[in-house]
Amino acid sequence: MKNILLFFVVIITLFTTEISAQNEHYRVVENSFEKVKINFTVDPISPVDVKTDQGFFTRLTTDGYISSTSVGNPELPVMVKMIEIPLCDGIHITATPGDFVIYDAAELGINHPVFPAQPSYSKSHEGTIDLIKNASTYATNAFYEAELAI
Repeated sequence: MKNILLFFVVIITLFTTEISAQNEHYRVVENSFEKVKINFTVDPISPVDVKTDQGFFTRLTTDGYISSTSVGNPELPVMVKMIEIPLCDGIHITATPGDFVIYDAAELGINHPVFPAQPSYSKSHEGTIDLIKNASTYATNAFYEAELAI
């Protein structure tokens, strides 16, 4: 009886470990006193078209990521993780793109501008809610930068 119970505990533990490993979208590659190196992966992006008073937009989502919150700028999937850093002097953060591929948005089903991030409102808010869009960001054909760390 103990052997059967032990067998089921081992199977459940392995199954749970396999599921949690599949859900991780980052991997710590190097962790030393001098450097922490983390690799991120992104599942396929799921585009959803949204109709607003200002026309059509596309919302982008992907598993394991949340939406950016820079009001008026494109609402993009972002990874937010807290990293514990020992008390030290002169922290330097660098993001290197690594391997990447540039896709045609239409091939991914993105047929409209990316939906702009909106402020949150309380459930008791009364009145109209206007769509906020940073016109200068949308008029520029370039990447826009966001803070790497807070």
